[in-house]
Amino acid sequence: MLPQDLDNWLSAAAFYPLHDTVVDGGSICRNVVCENTTGDRLFVKYLDKAPTNFFQCEAEGLSYLQSASNVNTPKVHACGANFLALSYIPPQHHSADYWETLGRQLALIHSLTRDLHGFANDNYCGNRVQLNRQHKDGYEFFISNRLLPLAESALDRRLIDVGDLQAIESLCLRLDALVPEQPASLLHGDLWSGNVHVSERGQPVFIDPAVYFSWAEIDLAMTRLFGGFDQRFYDAYEEVRPLERGWRQRIHLYNLYPVLNHLLMFGAVYLGQVRGILSRYS
Repeated sequence: MLPQDLDNWLSAAAFYPLHDTVVDGGSICRNVVCENTTGDRLFVKYLDKAPTNFFQCEAEGLSYLQSASNVNTPKVHACGANFLALSYIPPQHHSADYWETLGRQLALIHSLTRDLHGFANDNYCGNRVQLNRQHKDGYEFFISNRLLPLAESALDRRLIDVGDLQAIESLCLRLDALVPEQPASLLHGDLWSGNVHVSERGQPVFIDPAVYFSWAEIDLAMTRLFGGFDQRFYDAYEEVRPLERGWRQRIHLYNLYPVLNHLLMFGAVYLGQVRGILSRYS
Protein backbone atom coordinates (compact mmCIF):
# COMPACT_ATOMS: atom_id res chain seq x y z
CA MET A 1 0.00 0.00 0.00
CA LEU A 2 1.28 3.46 -0.89
CA PRO A 3 1.56 6.18 1.78
CA GLN A 4 -1.51 8.41 1.80
CA ASP A 5 0.33 11.58 0.80
CA LEU A 6 1.84 9.81 -2.21
CA ASP A 7 -1.51 8.34 -3.20
CA ASN A 8 -3.07 11.81 -2.97
CA TRP A 9 -0.31 13.38 -5.07
CA LEU A 10 -0.50 10.70 -7.76
CA SER A 11 -4.25 11.22 -8.06
CA ALA A 12 -3.88 15.00 -8.32
CA ALA A 13 -1.02 14.76 -10.83
CA ALA A 14 -2.81 12.04 -12.86
CA PHE A 15 -0.01 9.47 -12.55
CA TYR A 16 -0.53 5.80 -11.77
CA PRO A 17 1.94 3.18 -10.51
CA LEU A 18 3.21 0.52 -12.90
CA HIS A 19 3.36 -2.25 -10.34
CA ASP A 20 4.74 -4.74 -12.85
CA THR A 21 7.80 -2.55 -13.47
CA VAL A 22 10.85 -4.01 -11.74
CA VAL A 23 13.00 -1.32 -10.11
CA ASP A 24 16.28 -2.04 -8.39
CA GLY A 25 16.53 -0.12 -5.15
CA GLY A 26 18.20 0.21 -1.82
CA SER A 27 17.36 -1.52 1.42
CA ILE A 28 15.47 1.38 3.01
CA CYS A 29 12.88 2.76 0.58
CA ARG A 30 10.47 1.09 -1.79
CA ASN A 31 10.45 2.22 -5.40
CA VAL A 32 7.90 2.32 -8.19
CA VAL A 33 7.72 3.73 -11.71
CA CYS A 34 4.62 5.82 -12.36
CA GLU A 35 3.12 6.87 -15.69
CA ASN A 36 0.48 9.29 -16.93
CA THR A 37 -1.88 8.96 -19.89
CA THR A 38 0.62 10.55 -22.29
CA GLY A 39 3.34 8.03 -21.38
CA ASP A 40 5.48 10.32 -19.23
CA ARG A 41 7.18 8.37 -16.46
CA LEU A 42 8.48 9.23 -13.00
CA PHE A 43 10.60 7.25 -10.57
CA VAL A 44 9.01 7.41 -7.12
CA LYS A 45 10.66 6.27 -3.91
CA TYR A 46 8.60 6.07 -0.76
CA LEU A 47 8.73 5.05 2.87
CA ASP A 48 5.74 4.94 5.16
CA LYS A 49 6.31 7.00 8.31
CA ALA A 50 9.62 8.32 6.99
CA PRO A 51 11.89 10.22 9.43
CA THR A 52 11.32 13.98 9.66
CA ASN A 53 12.40 15.80 6.48
CA PHE A 54 13.88 12.56 5.13
CA PHE A 55 12.88 13.09 1.50
CA GLN A 56 13.19 16.86 1.70
CA CYS A 57 16.87 16.47 2.60
CA GLU A 58 17.43 14.22 -0.39
CA ALA A 59 15.61 16.62 -2.72
CA GLU A 60 17.65 19.55 -1.43
CA GLY A 61 20.87 17.55 -1.78
CA LEU A 62 20.12 16.69 -5.40
CA SER A 63 19.31 20.30 -6.22
CA TYR A 64 22.38 21.61 -4.40
CA LEU A 65 24.73 19.16 -6.07
CA GLN A 66 23.38 19.97 -9.53
CA SER A 67 23.27 23.73 -9.12
CA ALA A 68 26.71 23.97 -7.51
CA SER A 69 28.56 21.73 -9.94
CA ASN A 70 26.32 21.32 -13.00
CA VAL A 71 26.57 17.52 -12.92
CA ASN A 72 23.63 15.33 -13.89
CA THR A 73 21.12 14.52 -11.17
CA PRO A 74 17.48 13.42 -11.50
CA LYS A 75 15.02 16.31 -11.62
CA VAL A 76 12.80 16.56 -8.54
CA HIS A 77 9.14 16.65 -9.57
CA ALA A 78 7.51 16.43 -6.14
CA CYS A 79 8.48 15.82 -2.54
CA GLY A 80 6.25 14.82 0.34
CA ALA A 81 6.73 13.66 3.90
CA ASN A 82 6.81 10.03 2.76
CA PHE A 83 7.83 10.13 -0.92
CA LEU A 84 10.04 11.68 -3.57
CA ALA A 85 9.10 11.80 -7.27
CA LEU A 86 12.04 12.09 -9.67
CA SER A 87 12.58 12.00 -13.40
CA TYR A 88 12.71 8.40 -14.57
CA ILE A 89 16.02 7.23 -16.04
CA PRO A 90 15.66 3.78 -17.61
CA PRO A 91 18.63 1.43 -17.19
CA GLN A 92 21.30 1.90 -19.86
CA HIS A 93 24.77 0.67 -20.73
CA HIS A 94 27.84 2.77 -19.92
CA SER A 95 29.24 4.89 -22.73
CA ALA A 96 32.86 4.23 -23.73
CA ASP A 97 34.04 7.25 -21.70
CA TYR A 98 31.70 6.76 -18.73
CA TRP A 99 34.38 6.16 -16.09
CA GLU A 100 36.62 8.97 -17.30
CA THR A 101 33.66 11.38 -17.31
CA LEU A 102 32.67 10.32 -13.82
CA GLY A 103 36.20 10.82 -12.51
CA ARG A 104 36.49 14.29 -14.02
CA GLN A 105 33.06 15.30 -12.75
CA LEU A 106 33.79 14.22 -9.19
CA ALA A 107 37.11 16.08 -9.29
CA LEU A 108 35.25 19.23 -10.33
CA ILE A 109 32.73 18.74 -7.53
CA HIS A 110 35.59 18.43 -5.05
CA SER A 111 37.19 21.58 -6.45
CA LEU A 112 34.29 23.54 -4.93
CA THR A 113 35.57 24.44 -1.46
CA ARG A 114 34.62 26.59 1.50
CA ASP A 115 36.04 27.57 4.88
CA LEU A 116 33.80 25.39 7.05
CA HIS A 117 33.44 21.62 7.22
CA GLY A 118 29.81 20.52 7.47
CA PHE A 119 26.63 21.91 6.01
CA ALA A 120 23.86 24.40 6.76
CA ASN A 121 21.66 21.60 8.08
CA ASP A 122 21.80 17.97 9.11
CA ASN A 123 20.63 15.39 6.57
CA TYR A 124 20.57 11.62 6.25
CA CYS A 125 23.00 8.87 5.31
CA GLY A 126 20.81 5.86 4.83
CA ASN A 127 17.93 6.31 7.28
CA ARG A 128 20.10 7.74 10.04
CA VAL A 129 20.52 11.44 10.74
CA GLN A 130 23.89 12.70 9.53
CA LEU A 131 25.24 15.47 11.75
CA ASN A 132 26.67 18.41 9.83
CA ARG A 133 27.48 20.95 12.58
CA GLN A 134 30.02 23.25 11.01
CA HIS A 135 33.67 23.44 12.08
CA LYS A 136 36.72 25.23 10.73
CA ASP A 137 38.81 22.26 11.84
CA GLY A 138 38.28 19.17 9.67
CA TYR A 139 39.65 16.85 12.35
CA GLU A 140 37.17 18.14 14.92
CA PHE A 141 34.37 17.82 12.38
CA PHE A 142 35.21 14.19 11.59
CA ILE A 143 35.54 13.29 15.25
CA SER A 144 32.50 15.10 16.67
CA ASN A 145 30.10 14.67 13.73
CA ARG A 146 31.13 11.30 12.36
CA LEU A 147 33.11 8.84 14.49
CA LEU A 148 32.27 9.50 18.13
CA PRO A 149 28.48 9.97 17.88
CA LEU A 150 28.10 6.71 15.98
CA ALA A 151 30.50 4.83 18.24
CA GLU A 152 28.64 6.01 21.34
CA SER A 153 25.28 5.05 19.82
CA ALA A 154 26.67 1.62 18.93
CA LEU A 155 27.90 1.14 22.50
CA ASP A 156 24.51 2.20 23.90
CA ARG A 157 22.86 -0.42 21.70
CA ARG A 158 25.47 -3.05 22.69
CA LEU A 159 26.65 -3.41 19.10
CA ILE A 160 30.25 -2.72 20.17
CA ASP A 161 31.95 -3.09 23.53
CA VAL A 162 33.97 -0.68 25.67
CA GLY A 163 37.23 -1.89 24.11
CA ASP A 164 35.94 -0.98 20.65
CA LEU A 165 34.93 2.49 21.83
CA GLN A 166 38.34 3.01 23.42
CA ALA A 167 40.02 1.98 20.15
CA ILE A 168 37.92 4.54 18.26
CA GLU A 169 38.72 7.22 20.83
CA SER A 170 42.43 6.40 20.51
CA LEU A 171 42.17 6.69 16.74
CA CYS A 172 40.54 10.10 17.12
CA LEU A 173 43.45 11.31 19.25
CA ARG A 174 45.87 10.39 16.44
CA LEU A 175 43.74 11.60 13.55
CA ASP A 176 45.85 14.65 12.74
CA ALA A 177 48.94 12.42 12.46
CA LEU A 178 47.18 10.04 10.06
CA VAL A 179 45.32 12.46 7.80
CA PRO A 180 46.97 15.41 6.02
CA GLU A 181 45.31 18.82 6.14
CA GLN A 182 42.80 19.22 3.34
CA PRO A 183 40.26 21.89 2.36
CA ALA A 184 36.55 21.44 2.91
CA SER A 185 35.31 20.23 -0.50
CA LEU A 186 31.77 19.67 -1.63
CA LEU A 187 31.04 15.94 -1.20
CA HIS A 188 28.36 13.66 -2.57
CA GLY A 189 28.47 12.05 0.87
CA ASP A 190 27.32 8.51 0.04
CA LEU A 191 29.24 7.68 -3.12
CA TRP A 192 29.13 3.93 -3.52
CA SER A 193 28.57 2.36 -6.93
CA GLY A 194 24.81 2.05 -6.46
CA ASN A 195 24.48 5.82 -6.15
CA VAL A 196 25.67 6.61 -9.65
CA HIS A 197 23.14 5.86 -12.37
CA VAL A 198 23.53 5.92 -16.17
CA SER A 199 21.68 8.40 -18.41
CA GLU A 200 20.06 7.61 -21.75
CA ARG A 201 23.33 8.71 -23.37
CA GLY A 202 25.35 6.40 -21.15
CA GLN A 203 26.72 9.21 -18.98
CA PRO A 204 26.91 9.40 -15.15
CA VAL A 205 23.94 10.58 -13.09
CA PHE A 206 24.50 11.19 -9.38
CA ILE A 207 21.67 9.96 -7.13
CA ASP A 208 20.94 9.64 -3.39
CA PRO A 209 23.42 12.24 -2.12
CA ALA A 210 24.10 13.10 1.53
CA VAL A 211 25.90 16.35 0.72
CA TYR A 212 28.24 18.28 2.98
CA PHE A 213 31.69 19.87 2.84
CA SER A 214 34.77 18.06 4.13
CA TRP A 215 37.83 16.11 2.99
CA ALA A 216 37.56 14.98 -0.64
CA GLU A 217 39.28 11.71 0.23
CA ILE A 218 36.16 10.70 2.17
CA ASP A 219 34.15 10.43 -1.07
CA LEU A 220 36.96 8.58 -2.81
CA ALA A 221 37.22 6.11 0.07
CA MET A 222 33.50 5.40 -0.19
CA THR A 223 33.93 4.47 -3.85
CA ARG A 224 36.12 1.58 -2.66
CA LEU A 225 33.80 0.31 0.08
CA PHE A 226 31.54 -1.94 -1.99
CA GLY A 227 33.71 -3.20 -4.82
CA GLY A 228 35.33 -0.02 -6.10
CA PHE A 229 35.06 1.90 -9.33
CA ASP A 230 36.99 1.18 -12.53
CA GLN A 231 40.64 2.33 -12.47
CA ARG A 232 39.88 4.72 -15.35
CA PHE A 233 37.75 6.71 -12.90
CA TYR A 234 40.67 7.27 -10.50
CA ASP A 235 43.11 8.07 -13.30
CA ALA A 236 40.78 10.69 -14.79
CA TYR A 237 40.11 12.18 -11.35
CA GLU A 238 43.83 12.68 -10.72
CA GLU A 239 44.31 14.34 -14.10
CA VAL A 240 41.99 17.11 -12.89
CA ARG A 241 42.71 17.07 -9.17
CA PRO A 242 45.91 15.29 -8.04
CA LEU A 243 45.62 13.45 -4.73
CA GLU A 244 47.83 13.61 -1.67
CA ARG A 245 50.43 10.86 -1.41
CA GLY A 246 49.23 7.84 0.55
CA TRP A 247 45.51 8.42 0.13
CA ARG A 248 44.89 4.72 -0.43
CA GLN A 249 46.33 3.94 3.01
CA ARG A 250 43.66 6.21 4.54
CA ILE A 251 40.69 4.58 2.80
CA HIS A 252 39.78 2.27 5.68
CA LEU A 253 40.05 5.08 8.22
CA TYR A 254 37.49 7.20 6.35
CA ASN A 255 35.26 4.18 5.77
CA LEU A 256 34.98 3.56 9.49
CA TYR A 257 32.17 6.11 9.40
CA PRO A 258 29.92 4.39 6.81
CA VAL A 259 30.70 0.97 8.31
CA LEU A 260 29.64 2.20 11.76
CA ASN A 261 26.54 3.65 10.11
CA HIS A 262 25.77 0.26 8.56
CA LEU A 263 26.35 -1.41 11.91
CA LEU A 264 23.69 0.84 13.44
CA MET A 265 21.27 0.31 10.55
CA PHE A 266 21.70 -3.41 9.91
CA GLY A 267 23.24 -4.89 13.03
CA ALA A 268 26.13 -7.07 14.16
CA VAL A 269 26.94 -8.41 10.68
CA TYR A 270 29.14 -5.29 10.32
CA LEU A 271 30.97 -5.66 13.64
CA GLY A 272 33.79 -7.71 12.14
CA GLN A 273 34.37 -5.02 9.53
CA VAL A 274 34.49 -2.32 12.22
CA ARG A 275 37.04 -4.30 14.22
CA GLY A 276 39.04 -5.08 11.09
CA ILE A 277 39.41 -1.37 10.36
CA LEU A 278 40.39 -0.60 13.96
CA SER A 279 43.05 -3.32 13.90
CA ARG A 280 44.73 -1.57 10.97
CA TYR A 281 45.31 1.56 13.04
CA SER A 282 45.99 0.04 16.46
